[in-house]
Amino acid sequence: MSILTHNHYKEFWAEKSLLASLAVVSEWRKRARAREELSHLTERDARDIGLTAAQVEFEASKPFWQA
Repeated sequence: MSILTHNHYKEFWAEKSLLASLAVVSEWRKRARAREELSHLTERDARDIGLTAAQVEFEASKPFWQA
């Protein structure tokens, strides 16, 4: 493998790793926001979207990194 090819390969994977990391962080932020919104629902709001209060509490209490 030539040096140019090797360097290109390393840069490709470094960029791919960075993009993958940013995608993970973006997903974590979405989960955190969604769970924060869930935590403010009333029981009536929960029923309106087809959830019980227990289901809302369970989902809202999960850490952002857990799917």
